[in-house]
Amino acid sequence: MISSVSSRSGSPSVSGQFAQRGSRKRAAVNEVFVEAVERGYFTHNPFIGLRWAAPEVDDAVDPDCVPNPIQVARLLEAVRRLPGRGPHLYAFFGCLYYAGMRPAEAIP
Repeated sequence: MISSVSSRSGSPSVSGQFAQRGSRKRAAVNEVFVEAVERGYFTHNPFIGLRWAAPEVDDAVDPDCVPNPIQVARLLEAVRRLPGRGPHLYAFFGCLYYAGMRPAEAIP
């Protein structure tokens, strides 16, 4: 059910991706136990009957944790004044904040 949740673009949501990753890992561990039972290390698979539910995810962003435009401008100015890669970092973090880019999208 979680994996069927999608964003507007049709791609799986982040919570759906974590659920899929958890399912894959659970399947891999289950296969280890199946093999261990077949080889005689266990008398039964301890994974059978084990119930687990993903924890609830709070997708709300706390406004107190997000810098306001004045704070961002001050931070970017301080980064720009750094010696060496300061101008590069200024451009990088500026793209992240003002264009809403992900880090991988801002790196040429």
